Amino acid sequence: MALYICPKCLWKEKDHKYPRAMAGVITLRFKNGHVWTFPRLILHYIHDHNWLPPKDFVDDVMHGELLLYSSTDLTIGVSREIGFFCEDDLVIGELSDQFINRLKLLIDEEDQSSEVLRYYGPGEK
Repeated sequence: MALYICPKCLWKEKDHKYPRAMAGVITLRFKNGHVWTFPRLILHYIHDHNWLPPKDFVDDVMHGELLLYSSTDLTIGVSREIGFFCEDDLVIGELSDQFINRLKLLIDEEDQSSEVLRYYGPGEK
């Protein structure tokens, strides 16, 4: 699992709402066939640096219906990767708290869905 560190505040001391380093990626699949893969650091980029993700992603988060994980979901859509960039790639824009809260909710739903289907070995759980 890769560790992602924000290129914008790597060596700068700042207080942020969201951590500036996190491990792992999230993939959200929507019923419209759109699939998005991004680092868990995305909330830091959006909230703490006013990063503006692609419009299609914003629309999916605000209006799309999440397709929760199952073995058949993996064949739906081609994943578009966003948020894997260096400092020069940060496009600045304003997004509402409603968008951030909705994105957090979708990430939490995906996490819970993945946890339910996680394989547990003997003695684990």
